[in-house]
Amino acid sequence: MGYLAAVLLEHGHTVELVDVRDGPEQIAARVGTGQPLVVGFSLIFQFFLPQFRAVAVALRAAGVRSHFTIGGHYASLCPDELLAQLPELDSVTRSKGSTPCWDWWRPPPPANPGPRSRDWPTTWKGRWTGR
Repeated sequence: MGYLAAVLLEHGHTVELVDVRDGPEQIAARVGTGQPLVVGFSLIFQFFLPQFRAVAVALRAAGVRSHFTIGGHYASLCPDELLAQLPELDSVTRSKGSTPCWDWWRPPPPANPGPRSRDWPTTWKGRWTGR
């Protein structure tokens, strides 16, 4: 998450890092007031999967409509299993997440108003229509 935060900060976005150990209710209260564009989860060890699920459920119950994505070692190795285990997710970011995520969030160049490239190493579930 630190690398992704650095890329987003470099391009003028506001970033807030929250520790999953703060608990679902506290995180939902903190995140729900801001309605961020995206909520990213960094799952290094699958041991934390139940805590991440509890946070995602609490955020959705609090009305957070942000795009939920997850990355990390387990996400890169087992994206399909992760999507099945966390149905609240909108996407799984595999491999090095900072470059694909910036490619995804940046505005299209003025000379080319068409759709942006989606050739980064990401597995998608569903379609995200927010911006």
